[in-house]
Amino acid sequence: MSDDSTPAVVWLFSAEDDKANQTCNANIFRNEQVGIALKKFRCFRLDVDSIPDDRIRKQYEKRTPGFLFFDPAGDESAKVLGR
Repeated sequence: MSDDSTPAVVWLFSAEDDKANQTCNANIFRNEQVGIALKKFRCFRLDVDSIPDDRIRKQYEKRTPGFLFFDPAGDESAKVLGR
């Protein structure tokens, strides 16, 4: 992560799971309160199917959709994983 004081959130998704992606888009990302809260984070999207490291990809591919939260130092501070 960068050296600034902004925490980050990473949305883990699978492009193959269209229903879960539509649900997140409709219920989370289009929610005004969520949008306001996310302004305090650097936000990223990561398609877990594109992770080249097999070990890391397998850790997350069956747990989408999910969110990883990082503090400003880049350390994982929380996670919410699906399924």
